Amino acid sequence: MITRYADPRVDAISCDEAKVKRWQDSELAVIEARVNLNLAPRNVFETTKAILEANPCDIGWWLRREKETQHDLTAFIDERLRYIPPEMQAEWHKDMTSYDTEDAAFALALLQFAAIVSEDLEKLIGLMKGFALRERYTLMLERTHGQWAKLRSFGGRILTWLAPLLFAHEQLKRAAANCRQSRISGAIGNYGGGLSPEIEFEALRILGLTPFYGATQILPRIVQAPLAQSVRLVGEALGQIAVDFRLGARSGKSLWHEPFAKEQKGSSAMPHKKNTIGTEQIDGMLDLLSGSEASVLRSIQTWEARAIEQSCVERVAWPDLFHEILRMISVMHRVLGGMVIYRDHMLQEIQDSRETYASDEEKNFLALECGKRGIEFETAYRIVQLASFCAFKPTEYWAKVRETRPSFDLREADELLQESYNAPFKQSLGIKEIIKKGKLFRVEGLKATEKDVASWNVFLSEIFSGADTRARWDALFNPSYLLKGEGFLFSKILG
Repeated sequence: MITRYADPRVDAISCDEAKVKRWQDSELAVIEARVNLNLAPRNVFETTKAILEANPCDIGWWLRREKETQHDLTAFIDERLRYIPPEMQAEWHKDMTSYDTEDAAFALALLQFAAIVSEDLEKLIGLMKGFALRERYTLMLERTHGQWAKLRSFGGRILTWLAPLLFAHEQLKRAAANCRQSRISGAIGNYGGGLSPEIEFEALRILGLTPFYGATQILPRIVQAPLAQSVRLVGEALGQIAVDFRLGARSGKSLWHEPFAKEQKGSSAMPHKKNTIGTEQIDGMLDLLSGSEASVLRSIQTWEARAIEQSCVERVAWPDLFHEILRMISVMHRVLGGMVIYRDHMLQEIQDSRETYASDEEKNFLALECGKRGIEFETAYRIVQLASFCAFKPTEYWAKVRETRPSFDLREADELLQESYNAPFKQSLGIKEIIKKGKLFRVEGLKATEKDVASWNVFLSEIFSGADTRARWDALFNPSYLLKGEGFLFSKILG
């Protein structure tokens, strides 16, 4: 991973010094297991451990030896043997093949990677939980298919970001638990030579791992693959937040923006811009993450008991996978932690919706009234639909503008723009009053005839003649009515 996106904690785990230290721990665990099972004298383990810990692996010597042997693990074994007394060397790497050393060490690395991701996720989740509670009663207009839909609280929107992330985090923890399985079972996995199931169990116990029975010379990579998949799921949850964030930050009535530093520039050409560079980067990192995950999954298969096609993938794709997800988490934490919220725009959008946010409730209200009078349900739907079209019908001025195409003279466009600044923008009534007062009128594009509209207005006048009916109707548009179910979601998601 290039320095720009690298996480130093991942580098600290995947660097050569850390890798050979894990190899050494695996080798020492096997010697200690033999000691614990009375198969080797204790002084061999204690002396070997003390000497090797006092003399860390010489990385330069090891790499030079690897060029000669074309085998990094045997080069490591040779490097370590330089310090072990001759009378104790026979216990070093005894009866083991390369992946008896490397598989357990690799499992430990994956567990360390996963722990860092989980720790950072916990912090982000904590931030989002507090954020949701703070915005519990901030009103906004939700969209479906890119269109205005119903009211929700901004805190409720944050819950829809949080819930998938919580799910993905649980999958990550379960997948990481699978990675505690490993093997130290010999060259083809059947405990040949001096290795035994007892030695394997004890050595893995010392390392904090458990045996996987049925391995070949390597642990089946299908055991570790769910960890890559779960990291991808975390990335997808973050990607969904990023996409939603970018949609809400578009020009017009932006609902929010990313934090913007005092010296920051949004565009080299246009000083007014505040581009969503953080969430855009998250989308880009998700593309990289998908590639890393695909490499891991495609390397599950191996020729018979062992071939090394996984080796290059595991050296590159696994560390990159964690660099990428940690970068995504870090950027998301910064974006949400410094998010600029335009609550005024949220309310203005609700006003601009002309009360169509309650169209479902209105339809059901009218359907009951239709039923009392023997009128079919479809009429209620059509009344609310027509009222919505009426509410959004442009004023006479804007209707004319819609149908007028300026000539090729740009001075005419100048005049049109200046004139438009003083023009009334929308109808005076919203859908609530249009229906309650029987103010429907025919609109081109809908099937309703003048006769239909007249009969519906009479019908509405009858319905809303009583004060009680008008009061129940008005209540349909109140957030306290429309959002009363959100409390359940807060209790279930936040606990």
